[in-house]
Amino acid sequence: MSNIFPIVAKIEQMCQLTTTDRSTVATADEPGSWRLCTSRTCVVLYEYLNQPEGMMLSQYGEEDQSVTLPLTKCSISGVEASCPREKEPILRRVFGENWRTDRLTSLFH
Repeated sequence: MSNIFPIVAKIEQMCQLTTTDRSTVATADEPGSWRLCTSRTCVVLYEYLNQPEGMMLSQYGEEDQSVTLPLTKCSISGVEASCPREKEPILRRVFGENWRTDRLTSLFH
């Protein structure tokens, strides 16, 4: 069973979510993701699978574990969270090379 289920349940309880959608279902070979929404915003949680030689597999491909781990403390809208160690490569991979300059609405299609 995936480790993400207890996390999703805790977020549902704390944030009064309006929807919880399993965007993609994890399998033994493919990581999944969850889209969690309140009435104002949504967040997507991505699962990672450990791979040989210090690599991890996400929906966006394979990456070195050192990009994500160890997680670091960060604040998102005043809420303390655990964030990837290196945020830039992940933001670039998810939102594209121009994530800093593209219009905000274009990033969420």
